[in-house]
Amino acid sequence: MLEKKLENVRKVQPLIHNITNYVTANDVANIILACGGRPIMSDEPDETEDIVSSCKGLNINIGTLNKQTVRAMHIAGKKANSLGIPVLLDPVGVNASQFRFNAVDDFLNELEIAVICGNITEIRAIADISHRTGGVDANDNDRVSECNIESSISFIMEFFASFTA
Repeated sequence: MLEKKLENVRKVQPLIHNITNYVTANDVANIILACGGRPIMSDEPDETEDIVSSCKGLNINIGTLNKQTVRAMHIAGKKANSLGIPVLLDPVGVNASQFRFNAVDDFLNELEIAVICGNITEIRAIADISHRTGGVDANDNDRVSECNIESSISFIMEFFASFTA
């Protein structure tokens, strides 16, 4: 199945708008290129609407969030939604600060998000505001093990079912 998806990406060569953090921007661009897509990066609110209008996907990554990027993410996300362009949200360190949590909460309430790409601790933080994280990696007690795999799977299934209901 993955082979067919990659084959399709290489055939279509979609332009993907990335509002991502400066820590991973180069990696994100290179991965999109390696898969056969075409990346474009912009977090300037005055141009994000124009750029996303030419794209086949929007990647929102909150890793190095600031007020300008939040504004750009909202503008691009609303435009992408109006054009039926899928939006991927990567809630990096979502509950490390109230600013990040509020931004993600607003995105989830105001935008149609097609994919949430996060580790288990970030997903738990979105589902339960009291769940704190300290950084971008999963907390030790969230790491999947033989002891918690069943409960982790149940949690993820229930959480995502709430978005499709």
